[in-house]
Amino acid sequence: MACQRAEHDFALMPCGIMDQFVCSMAEAGNILLIDCRDLSCELVPFTEDSLRVVVCNSNVRHTLSGSEYPARRADCFAAAKVLGKKSLREATMDDIQNHLASLTDVTIRRARHVVTEITRTQEAVAALKRRDYKTFGKLMTESHNSLRNEYEVSCPELDALVEAALGVPG
Repeated sequence: MACQRAEHDFALMPCGIMDQFVCSMAEAGNILLIDCRDLSCELVPFTEDSLRVVVCNSNVRHTLSGSEYPARRADCFAAAKVLGKKSLREATMDDIQNHLASLTDVTIRRARHVVTEITRTQEAVAALKRRDYKTFGKLMTESHNSLRNEYEVSCPELDALVEAALGVPG
């Protein structure tokens, strides 16, 4: 995507594609599933009238420049290389387990997050398609926990928002 190349080449930020994809491809009443392997996407209907998605501001400034984002990407590329994969999208938990001696504790955690997040994403889409919102919510909570504990990109403000959301019935 041209917008991603612009961020890479001119802003010198090795960003991903999620923000750009959502801005250009999302549609109301749907959740956007993005496959970074081939840049395909799928709109997954989310139109349950009894449910609401709450978007709230944590008041934590989001920046990629000067953030840990490039380091996380480098960790993932390093893990994929050790595992003999083009990307962690191709890796399994068995691959990680079989290469523990060759990976640092940090790259193990990063790889474990990515591999389990891919599985969670697939399970979440399946749950949405069968309108199993309880399972979807459980997977979203697991995703946050993995982002906090394995990928180490949460912060106290986000953790507090998740805790508040988990305290709401439903």
